[in-house]
Amino acid sequence: MVKRISFLFLLLSAVLACSPDKYTSLEDQLKELETMKIQASEIKASLKDKKGKEFLKEHDRYYDILLKRTKKAIHYLNKADAQSLTSINDLRTLVKIAEITHNEQKIVDILKIIFNRFPETKMDKRLLKVYFPNAYLLEPEEIEKYVDLSIFSYNEQLECYYALALGFSELENPEKAEEYNKKGNDLLQQLISEGIQRNTIPVLRLAGLRSFIEYKLGNTSEGYKIINDAKKELTDDYSGKQLELLENRLKILGQQAKSIEYQFYIGTKQPVDLSALQGNVILLNFFTWNCEPCNLYLPFLFALEEQINSSNFKIVGVTQYTGSYESYQNISELQEYKYLKDHYYKKRKLTWPVNITRSEWMDDYGISTFPIYILIDKDGIVRDGYFISNYSYLKKKIELLLKH
Repeated sequence: MVKRISFLFLLLSAVLACSPDKYTSLEDQLKELETMKIQASEIKASLKDKKGKEFLKEHDRYYDILLKRTKKAIHYLNKADAQSLTSINDLRTLVKIAEITHNEQKIVDILKIIFNRFPETKMDKRLLKVYFPNAYLLEPEEIEKYVDLSIFSYNEQLECYYALALGFSELENPEKAEEYNKKGNDLLQQLISEGIQRNTIPVLRLAGLRSFIEYKLGNTSEGYKIINDAKKELTDDYSGKQLELLENRLKILGQQAKSIEYQFYIGTKQPVDLSALQGNVILLNFFTWNCEPCNLYLPFLFALEEQINSSNFKIVGVTQYTGSYESYQNISELQEYKYLKDHYYKKRKLTWPVNITRSEWMDDYGISTFPIYILIDKDGIVRDGYFISNYSYLKKKIELLLKH
């Protein structure tokens, strides 16, 4: 009998050791994730004193910890049952864990449980500011049930109106899209005419978003007008270049994907020819090695690839030279290519081909920042992207394109 009890005790101990997350609170799980973030931040702060291979080693540790943190958060989120949670504190904690995973659909679903069980939270701006950016593409019609936009500042309302216009245009509801587009335009004119917070209006960003919405609504000429009006207001060289790139976006959306000139390529025996990939849905991933979001979002691209699991879905990476690599400065294009091939590609464990080009050769696609995702359909037509970086929505969009 004693032996049997001892055996059962050892068995239970083994189970506990192998599955600690089942027996820890959500609060403890979040603390663990935050501790990992602090550890990574300490490593990053120490990099200023390191060079060469030592820098590479420590920088890899920095990303390894952050990526491990993301994977652990995904594991915790998948194990949790939001419907069974009764404490608002537990639900709020689960939202924070979901934010680390960038699982927009889960974030939205958990927040709706909170809003429905605790109606007073519909006036909690902190929660609404998490809910809105994750929901406006996934379910814009639901937002109207939960969000009173009047509690936001004028500039926040402005961004929300245009975001909803984009969301409803993606939902192919032009009436609602036009309604919110008009609300945004009316408020923008009010802010300009009254001089309210005029200097805080992000003219360049809004020009991109508004012109993209007009394209979605079939008003491409109005999109060009928005950009031209912005050119009259923003006359510096930087803004002029950015506005030209916005025009290039309008020129290529809905058109045949253009080939990009490449000098080097990784993970493939020859440069990726987009025209040769017709019949597949393609996600062009424009990135650079030194773009932190580009690196931290890699797990979500891996997840897209795994979840869609179709031989007709291809991810193609496109990157440009930066003239450096980690702590190595003023290096040649050939040297940077070698670092990307021998270190970056292997260390980040990329599973798709990467093509290396120069920034000016990306201009046809209007690439002005990173990461940017562009979707190309089976016929080789550029269908979407730019302002769509919601991974839950991207998955739905890709699956829809695969069906056609």
